[in-house]
Amino acid sequence: MAPPASLRPTTIVRRGSATELALPTAASLSGGALQVSRIEITQAIEYSQHSERHLLHVTLDGGTGRSACRVGSAGWTGAPDRRGSISFTPNGVERECRAGTGLILGAQFELDEGFVEDACEQALHARWRHGFNVADPKIFAIAEAIAKNVTQGTATHLALDMLQLALARQVAGSFAGAERRRDDGWLHPRALARVIEQLDAEPAQRVTLNVLARTAGLGVSAFVRAFRGTTGETPAAFALRLRLGRAEELVRRTDLGLREIAERTGFASAAHFVRTYRAHRGVTPGQLRLGGAGPSRAGNNRLIVGDEFGDDERLVDTSLSGRGDLRDGTAELP
Repeated sequence: MAPPASLRPTTIVRRGSATELALPTAASLSGGALQVSRIEITQAIEYSQHSERHLLHVTLDGGTGRSACRVGSAGWTGAPDRRGSISFTPNGVERECRAGTGLILGAQFELDEGFVEDACEQALHARWRHGFNVADPKIFAIAEAIAKNVTQGTATHLALDMLQLALARQVAGSFAGAERRRDDGWLHPRALARVIEQLDAEPAQRVTLNVLARTAGLGVSAFVRAFRGTTGETPAAFALRLRLGRAEELVRRTDLGLREIAERTGFASAAHFVRTYRAHRGVTPGQLRLGGAGPSRAGNNRLIVGDEFGDDERLVDTSLSGRGDLRDGTAELP
């Protein structure tokens, strides 16, 4: 799905000629959008570009030799355009570019300002600087992985979301000086995708750090630092967030009971699931279901007694005839 027209970058070609050799691949991603294009510049081109989102341009293959760019009142900056070249323009800033003839396979990422700041957990508005055809191997590795997975359809939505999060954090570090923990590491996007897909494919399994570290090809300590530095959260926090999200979907969309939901999403018991969910969401699963779903197929409306389930959690089952029935906490919710 393409981004809304109001958010699409405005590009004005002032002179020269360029042709797209195939239909571009466009996709909406978490916090932005991506377009991958193969372009032939047949006549040296000069153009301007403006966007309400941050723009990241990545040369995946080919190039045009010497190119130049200027932003605002600054002078022209020249740099070769080749595989691995990275250009960044902050949102609301117009850039002018010149490029010679050549063939380019390029990726254009649009990044929402709020998404990037949320990814870094800090305000960055006044810190942004632009870059033109610079080398940044980490940004390139993440961007190339996202582009390949989008064009080939080889990654899960969750893996793409996490790669996009990693890209936002890396861009903020390179072009806004976003603060990071001193001991934060970096996880290669291929390793990150493998770890995410392993957790996503086995939500009921309590995968250990040792297993995830082996999947990433690292020791446990190095893996934890690398995962946290790349995504902004520890592997344990991410795995819990994933399990809670899966459980929440089951509560909203099914009539499964607490015990089965807990088993399917890796919680030790129904009580463990309820306590954990309440601690992170501020409501119990039963309150979520009663507030967000209609009556069950059985026609019952079961209400949680008290603020949360403890070890002796109970449900009150009130049928349409008004009869009440105390149930054990592992009984099915509507």
